Amino acid sequence: MRAESWVFRGCVAALLAVVALAVTGAGAHPPVGHPRVVWAGSGGLFVKSKLGSYCWTRGDSGQCADGAYPLKTRGRLPVDQRDRVTLLVPDPARKVRVSLVHVEGEQINYLDWNRQARAAGEGHHRWRFRLPADLGDANVLEIFARYQQGDGDFWAGLDQG
Repeated sequence: MRAESWVFRGCVAALLAVVALAVTGAGAHPPVGHPRVVWAGSGGLFVKSKLGSYCWTRGDSGQCADGAYPLKTRGRLPVDQRDRVTLLVPDPARKVRVSLVHVEGEQINYLDWNRQARAAGEGHHRWRFRLPADLGDANVLEIFARYQQGDGDFWAGLDQG
């Protein structure tokens, strides 16, 4: 066999290996140094949350960061009492806890309600819970997620109907 043929076969084999790695890793997420943003939704509408404080590990190293509270949320999820809320969590979570908060200016008031969300489906990427009958004056949903790699605190804006 000629040398050109070996070089060609070597290039084809390398290209196939790269394509195979890309295809098998297509569903995988690239490692990042913090938990990815959670989306909160109800009635078919979703809002993007804001990441606050977190601790996250990658390999043999880790980092923690504190957010500047109150977090500035963008967008408000329209909700009513007893609505079912779905959380889309890109990094598979082990546990998700939610709380209602009222924020006015720099003042933060945690309301007397918090719940453990329930995983919905495989992979722990979708979590659900039901809001209480009395939402008080809540305008923020706090989402605390615990992962294999660490934990993260997120805020999503709420708009009561």
